[in-house]
Amino acid sequence: MRPRFRCGQLAAIGVPMIMLLSALPVLVSLVPQQVHAQSVDFDELEAAEEFGWGVRAFHRGYFQDAIRSFTRSLSLDPENELTREWLGRAYFRAGLEQAAMSEWGGLLDRTAGSLYIEQLLDQLTQTQLVDPDAMATEPYVNAREIDGRRGEIDVFRRPTSILSRDDGSLLVVSFGTHEISVLDVNGARIGRWRGGAIGFDAPYDIVESGGDYFVTEFSADRISRLDRNGNRIATFGESGLGNGELIGPQYIAADGHGYLYVSDWGNRRIVRFNEEGEYIHAFGDRAQGAFPGLREPTGVAWSNGTVYVADSAHNALFAFDESGNYLETLGEGRVDGVEGVSVFSDRELLLGRRDRVDLIDVERDTIRSISELDGAGRRVVSAMREVNGDIVAVDFDANTLYYLTERPALYTGLRTQVERIDSDSFPTVVVDVRVEDRNGNPIVGLRGNNFVITEEGGAVHDTALIYAADRDTNPAVSLLVSRETSIEGMRSEVERTLRGVHESVSEVGEIGLILSGRQPIVAQPPTAGTARFVEDGTAAGAYDGEHEFDRAVRLAAGELMRARGRRSVTYLSDGTLPDDAFDTYDLVEVASYMRNNGIRFDLLLVGGGQADDRLEYLVDATNGMVVRPEGPRGLLPYEEAVIARPSGRYVLRFRTPRDGDFGRRYLPLEVEAALGRRTGRAESGYFAPFEF
Repeated sequence: MRPRFRCGQLAAIGVPMIMLLSALPVLVSLVPQQVHAQSVDFDELEAAEEFGWGVRAFHRGYFQDAIRSFTRSLSLDPENELTREWLGRAYFRAGLEQAAMSEWGGLLDRTAGSLYIEQLLDQLTQTQLVDPDAMATEPYVNAREIDGRRGEIDVFRRPTSILSRDDGSLLVVSFGTHEISVLDVNGARIGRWRGGAIGFDAPYDIVESGGDYFVTEFSADRISRLDRNGNRIATFGESGLGNGELIGPQYIAADGHGYLYVSDWGNRRIVRFNEEGEYIHAFGDRAQGAFPGLREPTGVAWSNGTVYVADSAHNALFAFDESGNYLETLGEGRVDGVEGVSVFSDRELLLGRRDRVDLIDVERDTIRSISELDGAGRRVVSAMREVNGDIVAVDFDANTLYYLTERPALYTGLRTQVERIDSDSFPTVVVDVRVEDRNGNPIVGLRGNNFVITEEGGAVHDTALIYAADRDTNPAVSLLVSRETSIEGMRSEVERTLRGVHESVSEVGEIGLILSGRQPIVAQPPTAGTARFVEDGTAAGAYDGEHEFDRAVRLAAGELMRARGRRSVTYLSDGTLPDDAFDTYDLVEVASYMRNNGIRFDLLLVGGGQADDRLEYLVDATNGMVVRPEGPRGLLPYEEAVIARPSGRYVLRFRTPRDGDFGRRYLPLEVEAALGRRTGRAESGYFAPFEF
């Protein structure tokens, strides 16, 4: 019998070579059908052996090895549907999406594919056809409601606004109970912020800026600054008509550059402060020309350098520049009852309007209804898009939060994928799961009760959620350094960037160094110190125009396969690529390999030039980012994103009641994730460790 793996491959998947001497009884037992000892089908025996190796290699991230094993298995047993299904999985994780579609499509054509395979194929087809950046055009439906009252307890009363956080939790401003409630993704209260010793006095709105939160207090005529845990660290503003004084502050917006805009309802104006509470200026008075002056300013939002202010008396939305100069009127006479305003996209704003939520296109001045809340709305004062893509409408009179979901999202559900199964501690099993929406965006904030694990439909024991990437600030980065000749003369800039990235990432996570070139290499593991890291990253020599970029990216991505946190292949480059950069692996395959394994491609662009279109494609396809280290904010945008951007990866642990039969039995497994009315189901399987 010919060997299946080289020694290195066998060692990599945890099988000592000495064990193979006694493997024949194991291999015989892998045959799915009973055979008589005198008529053993060695082809079937060998096919089962290869299938077992393939599953084990897959769960350790060796997808090319898995593909080879599954292919050899099918050459011996071509009608095996389970092996063909797993071959499609391995193709998908390796970035070979067309090959995966071919395998899964072939199963369905022969009516041999399961409902799960049909779902996988539909999702993959949709990923290739749907533009995830396209604006929502489908109607939203009321997917679930969160009632502010639970039995005799007011979780919140008279809510006025919400703020969605990166970890999936929600801050609900409770005007009626003078506090801020912290809710998890399922609506359970996990915290209460009461404003310390002096308390909040009719809090109205909340915004995040500069790493802190700012809360308007309607009855106290002030703004409170809170830290990340809800502790008050400063206040500013006081009652009055003068500069920096307020009467009934309601809504607040931040511009991301350290400035805040507050709707000063009693003084009929917008007041601009900086984050330190210093008064900058106020605007909204009647001016010559078309602007009539604010009368009842309510919602305020900042987008792309423009401040938008809703006025419930004028039934209109007014646009100003950041200096307070009037620009134009939007929705005049068509937005009666408008209160809260929030940013939905680069050119669209959400409007809370009595019994409905509308969307206004600020470029075209067109309005369309997002949802009329099935007639349940009483006084919707604000609405905001939360981190998982739903729109949350806040109903002041009904004491209710409405979660609005696009209708197609209810049909397609959640994309749930089992990335890895670790059975080394069998019967305790650990499962890595990734959960996304229909456009491939991570679903964050899930709890243990959002998951159900079964084996062949049967219950397992002691299921627990032991890790959630969105609650982990430890990123994993492979820093890939270009060896193009054009970057050789930028040593000082490259050195500064290497030092800055290593110092910031190594404090909170892991960062390894990969050098591009004719033969890409791992130059430094994540344990390297900054000095050695920088020295190797700027070492002289080996600069040429023939580096195999595609192989270098896949090497860098492969180094991250065991990491569970936020993953990034970060490319330090001047933006140039050789013509043959994707001769070995196609550009789309490289992008798919990273995207299908939850890895982003980030570009640190030095030298002031433009990025090659192919680099831009990798960034866009993986939801990465382009950062110029010599720009106004330096590396800060990159550092913030690597640590904080969402990741839908979860790790579950359970104890199986199944007998692993000394590592010879294939154990099917199912994982279902649910969030509100959206669900997603994944199927996988594993083997227990070999026992001889």
